[in-house]
Amino acid sequence: MKVLRIIRSLHPAGGGPVDGLRQSIPCLANYGIKTTVLSLDPPDSPWLTDFPCETISLGSSCIGYGFCSGLVLKIKDLSSFYRHIIVEGLWQYHSLATWLALRNSSCSYYVYTHGMLDPWFKRAYPLKHIKKSIYWPLAEKNLLRDSSGVLFTTLAECHLARQSFSRYSSREYVVGYGASACPDPSQIDYSIYYESYPELIGKEVYLFLGRIHPKKGVDNLISAFSQIASFNPNRHLVLAGPVSPSYRRFLDHLIVSCAIESQTTWTGHLDGNMKWAAYSSSTLFCLPSHQENFGVSVAEALSASLPVAISSAVNIADRVHATGSGFVRPDTKAGTLDALQCWSSLDSEQRLLMSQRAHSLFLKEFQWTEVSERLARLLYDPESIPYTYS
Repeated sequence: MKVLRIIRSLHPAGGGPVDGLRQSIPCLANYGIKTTVLSLDPPDSPWLTDFPCETISLGSSCIGYGFCSGLVLKIKDLSSFYRHIIVEGLWQYHSLATWLALRNSSCSYYVYTHGMLDPWFKRAYPLKHIKKSIYWPLAEKNLLRDSSGVLFTTLAECHLARQSFSRYSSREYVVGYGASACPDPSQIDYSIYYESYPELIGKEVYLFLGRIHPKKGVDNLISAFSQIASFNPNRHLVLAGPVSPSYRRFLDHLIVSCAIESQTTWTGHLDGNMKWAAYSSSTLFCLPSHQENFGVSVAEALSASLPVAISSAVNIADRVHATGSGFVRPDTKAGTLDALQCWSSLDSEQRLLMSQRAHSLFLKEFQWTEVSERLARLLYDPESIPYTYS
């Protein structure tokens, strides 16, 4: 079976959707599914050289919406060569172009929303929501309505998607999502990590790893951590990930006001060995996000047997809570503090048990091999997968 997946860009900065393609495509190949990815990247983009499948690159757009004049015709031309097309994400021209190309076609297409219908965005960015409300009946509503199915990573995401816009209608499938698996600890070179951050040697590390953005609740994490750090100078907060200069200044000011400069380390973006060393050498992973569609970093932490302290706004929070793999609290300063205090109160045996549960949860639900099997079933036989599969 040949499948075409359409995405605005495969640049690594795209985060979860791009990493998901990289991880899932080889797994889908085990089920006889050959994938090609169509993007609007320049053909000479360096991140395309090692991509695990054939890519078609049409060149970048000069506007933020991602308009590409030849995209509709290109999708029409390609559609006859593929059994299914999967659109990755909404609110960009590549999704509208897919609908325009296929609306009178017999070609089957699915849409992965990647959390882009979450009503949190309506509350957080009301002006942008007004713009989307105008755009919705002209494009995205039709794209979802006419698709063979809309794919969600969690049941929570599916339920939330129904709340943002009127006249929402689609066939809904929860196919799940996954994350990279942590290597065996014996394969991780910790020396490079500790050479870069010697202040972390022997410390009880509380780790945030991901894009550092106001919606992630990092300010609440800093404030909460400062209250448990004052009782134990061996505790250390690591903030790993890209951050804008203005938001970094805001958080630096907060760190100084909380008097935890000596107990906080910024690392910037980490990947490869450095990322896994950060996970594997930490004591607790923290993500008190105000909105998180799936939380790839949470799943990665679980793969490293690292218990998590996350907010109830992370859409896999129910699985963490049900399996005892960590702590789930409201996305507030008080909720974040309670999670950290609960972890601090555990003895070594309780922490070990939670660590084991974390790894078991990853193996059972968030490996790409498991997720890809569900997606393959859907693509081969949609009738075998019930709507809102969970």
